[in-house]
Amino acid sequence: MASVAEIDGLKGPLAPVPPPLDQYTTAAAAYSVRLLRTAYTGDAMRVREDGGNTETDIGFDGSGNLDTAAIASHCGANNGFVRYWYDQSGNALDAGQATSTSQPKIYDSVTGIIEEGAAGKEKPALDFDGSDDFFDVPSTQWSNGQMFASMVLARDTGGSYYWTSNASIFSMLYGATKNEFIAWQLTPIQIIYNQTFIGQKLISGEVTPTDYTLYEDGSSVVTSGTYTGTMSSSSTNAFIGQKSNATNRHTGTFQELIHWPSDQESNRTGIEDNLNGYFQIY
Repeated sequence: MASVAEIDGLKGPLAPVPPPLDQYTTAAAAYSVRLLRTAYTGDAMRVREDGGNTETDIGFDGSGNLDTAAIASHCGANNGFVRYWYDQSGNALDAGQATSTSQPKIYDSVTGIIEEGAAGKEKPALDFDGSDDFFDVPSTQWSNGQMFASMVLARDTGGSYYWTSNASIFSMLYGATKNEFIAWQLTPIQIIYNQTFIGQKLISGEVTPTDYTLYEDGSSVVTSGTYTGTMSSSSTNAFIGQKSNATNRHTGTFQELIHWPSDQESNRTGIEDNLNGYFQIY
């Protein structure tokens, strides 16, 4: 639920934001700190505390938000890290990280739940340290050559930021050290956008075998165009938080990442309205 609405100076609670996959039902993979589909009966993530290294699955509270009280109870005086970020699409494409030192952080032993957002609009967030944190995602359910994605993430003041990358089957965008969006599947690689940002953003974008379009914070087209090159047709896993050749990694947070079939691009405005309704970014 978003926090408050203000009408003529009076503040009151906003209406609950419905899970986006209830209306736009064909997501290929979906990860979030909120419930994305009413019919989903699984958990949001598996959290490991670094005292005894015990793990537990964490679900949602009665309002569809991440059950942060359960995380705090499990971690206690220890830090908490995410072993799995579960896929809510129904395609069982859970994002995982078996190496403890490469798991994004969700809970700090001193400050509590990691959060991102403007004052009064904070939501839980997975913190990627920019050094070795990332998730591996199987790609067997995905279509070759095109995609549409929506995501909520933030970049820290330094380092690289990587949103998701895949060297082959799914054409996707990722941010590089020089603040670029790149269509990595092309030969040659195409740099399609260059802009620095710091802080929380809602990004959506589509790449097809011939063109690309990128949007930021619900704006009109930030950049678009056509390109030349060859799309790879081989199948490999994708990653959240690192470049596909395991060099650069995301420095900042992730809160939501949904891979959609490219035909959902026609519903982009409604999808963005839903994400912003929950995270209250702009």
